[in-house]
Amino acid sequence: MYKRFVIMRHLVWCVVMLAAMVSGLFAADFTAVSGKTNWTQRVSFHCDETPLSELFAWLANSYHFTFFLDRRVDPGMLVACQQPEAPLIEALANTVERCGLSWCILQSHIYIGPKDAAGQLLLSTALTRQKYAKTGGPYSALARVSTLEGKQFCQPRMLLERLARDAGLSWNGLDRMPLDCWSAFFVSPLPIADQMQMLLIGFGVRFELDESTSTLKPVPLDDGHDVTRIHAANTISPDMHTSYSHCRFETGSRHSNTSVRVTGPYAELAQLEDELMRARIKSLCTSAAQVSQSARATGSGSDRKASSRKGKKEVTGTIENKTLEEVFEAIGPVFDVKLKLDESLTARGITLKTRISCKFARTGLKSTLDIVGAELNAQHRQEGDEIVFSDNSNKEK
Repeated sequence: MYKRFVIMRHLVWCVVMLAAMVSGLFAADFTAVSGKTNWTQRVSFHCDETPLSELFAWLANSYHFTFFLDRRVDPGMLVACQQPEAPLIEALANTVERCGLSWCILQSHIYIGPKDAAGQLLLSTALTRQKYAKTGGPYSALARVSTLEGKQFCQPRMLLERLARDAGLSWNGLDRMPLDCWSAFFVSPLPIADQMQMLLIGFGVRFELDESTSTLKPVPLDDGHDVTRIHAANTISPDMHTSYSHCRFETGSRHSNTSVRVTGPYAELAQLEDELMRARIKSLCTSAAQVSQSARATGSGSDRKASSRKGKKEVTGTIENKTLEEVFEAIGPVFDVKLKLDESLTARGITLKTRISCKFARTGLKSTLDIVGAELNAQHRQEGDEIVFSDNSNKEK
């Protein structure tokens, strides 16, 4: 009888673990790629009934950013969109919000979660930063930047314990968290505190640190107590004092005139964090649009202008992540020529939709063509009023 009980107990445990692993494969999705992210580069894309995780994996690898799907977000959610050309950060915001989700940026990482979750993550990480910036001690270890890698079927509890050990800390209460298993992932350098909170947010908790014992413990995101957050004064508009009526905004002699101390309910401060992030993104996109309009005003589809010195036609500026069609349409009229691709390039997969980036500095026709040709590994030849780019392997001897 006892042996039968033991066998049944092990069988139940295996079923529970298998269910957790299967559900965990869809609980969280991380993607990391190397390289710096240009959030204002102009992009366009469309997708037809594409799973959310697949779409963002493609975007992340194409435009060099990392992303994290909260465990409460279905990575198989089908997304259909037609995103016209816009700054990358605006295009990503449109895509996420179209799905009814929230999002935020932690350095070069994008977090995607349920409604209101992004503001909660921003507030929780900011509150921790305020503490370790001011108190030092055990909190300072949480500011240490590191990478984080999880193997297939990894458990968030173990990941959190590993991060705590790296910071010389320990946990109390992780055993009360639900059992979860995730697919393999990698997070490029990020403060340990941010990594911890990103893992915890999906469980509806944040962490607190007992400095006397160097012990961390998970606590509810909103424990009913007011919290205080310090913001730059130029980011807080007068309207916010009215919109967030349960918050106190303090400036003046007690505090620096360059900052505002905001105290109030956790939910309202999280909402404020989300609003401020959206304002920063809007300002960034507006600045990018002004630069783009200024460039077009000089006769450019990118940051490029044509000049004439003593009758000599030249091009100066930068083309960044533009299609060959856009490049040809911008450069051709400057030199009164038509640019086209030879079949030898299209056979290599190079088409008018291929994107390139290059710089010009008072370059004439030949130098301009050489620069574009170098990006394509191609040569160029003139046929009447047309310039034809062809594969370098076809170069005549």
